Parts: sequence; C-alpha cells; structure tokens
Amino acid sequence: MNSNNFNLIGNLIRDPELVQVANGKYIKCEFTVAWNNPRKKPEGDEKPKPSFFNCEVWGKQAEAFHRFHRKGSRATITGYLDQEHWTDNKSGEARSAFKVKVDDFTRPEVLPDEGRTPQSNSAPPSTPVEDAEVPF
Repeated sequence: MNSNNFNLIGNLIRDPELVQVANGKYIKCEFTVAWNNPRKKPEGDEKPKPSFFNCEVWGKQAEAFHRFHRKGSRATITGYLDQEHWTDNKSGEARSAFKVKVDDFTRPEVLPDEGRTPQSNSAPPSTPVEDAEVPF
C-alpha cells in the first residue's frame, strides 16, 4: 500500500503570495513554512535544525490562506509531497525539488494585522435573559 500524506506545523518565513495562472482563470497561493527539528548533540544539548518547505494551495482555499496568514504566523497544514522537475536554463542540467501541495489548513490563533483572536471576529454575545422573561 502506498501513502503520501504530509502534516506540518511551522511558521511562514515570508508573506504568502497570490499568483494568477492561465490568464487569471486559476489562483494559487505560494508560501514557505519553516520547521525547527530539535537535534540532540552528543553532549545532550539540543540545537534546532531548521527545515524549509515550499507549499502551494489552489482556488478558494488559496484566497482564504492569503487572507489569514502573514510572515511569522503559525501554519498547520495537511497535504502531500509532489516532486517537480525542470531543466536549468543556464546550465542545462536537470533539476528537481519537492513541494507540499496543501489539501487543508487551519486558521492561526491570532489574525494578521488585527491582533485579535478569531473568536473576537464573531458577533458580540447576546444579553443574558432571566428565566422569568422566557415566554414558555
């Protein structure tokens, strides 16, 4: 059985970029997520080793991701790894790299440029009603 599921929690190293493809018919959002992999030295000290993952998400999800994420924001994503191949224009050598194709993501706890949590984005709580005021 083959499986290609990828889960990642990390921080964006730059603002996500919206890109229109095929004369604006399709929209994708490209971004890079950094993840610190703690490595133990023989002496027992931990030194994080960062890994960087190029990611992309398409369509309405691309627009939503772009709206809720900024440089430094936490990204929790699920998707799969895809290996892209191309020929280097200068050297003519074959190149390849892995990219995360995002299927789903969660919103960050703090929304960018607003400094508030997603819950405060909703309607204010209603005024409490006393039991005696309930008509049934």
